[in-house]
Amino acid sequence: MTARTAWRAGLLHARLRGLPLAGRLHCTYLAPDTAADAARRHLTWAHERLLRRPVTPVTRRELHAFGRVLHGAPPARLLPAVPDADLAGFVVRDQRDFWRPAVRRPALWRQDVWVDQGLLTFARATVTVRENRLITKREALVELLVLGRPTSSSRTYGGAGTAGTGRCPTGSGSPAGPS
Repeated sequence: MTARTAWRAGLLHARLRGLPLAGRLHCTYLAPDTAADAARRHLTWAHERLLRRPVTPVTRRELHAFGRVLHGAPPARLLPAVPDADLAGFVVRDQRDFWRPAVRRPALWRQDVWVDQGLLTFARATVTVRENRLITKREALVELLVLGRPTSSSRTYGGAGTAGTGRCPTGSGSPAGPS
């Protein structure tokens, strides 16, 4: 991708910022000749900024299973399938290399978004490794009960005393997916 193309993508997203739900928009721009490379970093708009990151095995599997095509070829024609072992290996590494070290940073866990994403990602990773399937965030809430999460919480989301920025943790691709 050329610098000009990246600049134009950035301008497009900047113009969308004021629209409803624009802050939740995530787009990755893959070139046809590099789309199959799971390790390749691609231009991505996420968390209201441009960055380069790989399209993870979780995202690739989600696109195959749940991808909605508005224009063009379906994901299965553009991206190779993700074998179960590759998917399980990725979620285990993600838990080990991103989420486990984050546990040692207490300030993160005073932000609602980190607590929510951390717990949901753990539940989703558990099911992925155990059953070779992806689950929605809603299903992850049920799985947390199975894993022993208390059924009620005294925490108020989005109210006074919330120490978060409202931004999602950006080191991991695994929390994203169907809701």
